Amino acid sequence: MSLLRITFIAASSAVALACEPRPAVPIAVSDAAAGTTLDTIRMDGSAGVRPLVEALARGYALQRPDITILIGDGLGAKARVTAVAESRIDIAMASHGVDMEELRARGLTAVEIARVAVVFGLHEDAAPVTVTEQQLCDLYGGRIANWRELGGADVPVLLLARPEGEVDADVVAAGIGCFPPVAQMRGARVLQRPDEMAEALSTTSGAVGMTSLPFVQRSGGTFRVLAIDGVEPTPANVRDGTHALTRQSFLVVSEEPSPAVASFLGFVTGAAGAGIMEAQGAVPLR
Repeated sequence: MSLLRITFIAASSAVALACEPRPAVPIAVSDAAAGTTLDTIRMDGSAGVRPLVEALARGYALQRPDITILIGDGLGAKARVTAVAESRIDIAMASHGVDMEELRARGLTAVEIARVAVVFGLHEDAAPVTVTEQQLCDLYGGRIANWRELGGADVPVLLLARPEGEVDADVVAAGIGCFPPVAQMRGARVLQRPDEMAEALSTTSGAVGMTSLPFVQRSGGTFRVLAIDGVEPTPANVRDGTHALTRQSFLVVSEEPSPAVASFLGFVTGAAGAGIMEAQGAVPLR
């Protein structure tokens, strides 16, 4: 399992962020086999929640350079809860499969930190910025094959989807009545991980696919949001339900967390954490 390590290292008067495996960062760190200490917080879980938690961890590291945060590359719903219960990780990132009664029985609890808009990302070379709900269903039903049919560029439509049972796919299926199941999508590429979806939206001409707003924010403009019926996924629209496609973001922890974990949770649920989450396009729950 690969890990992202977030820590701060002082070099003369400068402070540099060291993380693995991002190649653009000049300071390398030890690999995933390195030991941990009492000042280490280990996290893993939902890959869909990871971008938000990474941003929070980076902000927290500025305040607490004495604490190292290790973020794994993904665990399923059951595996992540078991990992916390068995003290193999300290925090599980979760967006679904949270059973509060089961957690209490295992000495755990879940803190909901944010709601995040589920959106359809669109590669930058396709011109439309909004479609109707029916047009979206026509796209995924194979009845629209080129973006020019929606007033866009003369670019073929490439459909991207997530597997049924994954959060983004389930949110869309529950929120858009005419949206077809994956088995009925003609020629769609089904991507298993949210980071794979973001990569495909960034690099594939004509691509459209379901993702969440933090991935759009991290894309640097290589893909954008395709609004539905003119509704933008703004925080205000998420809060009042105008943009109804949303996913939850939880941190699952021990009912008696370590001082390091308690400190991180305090940061996340405080004003500083809220500001970071808002910058990522999430709606913090304080």
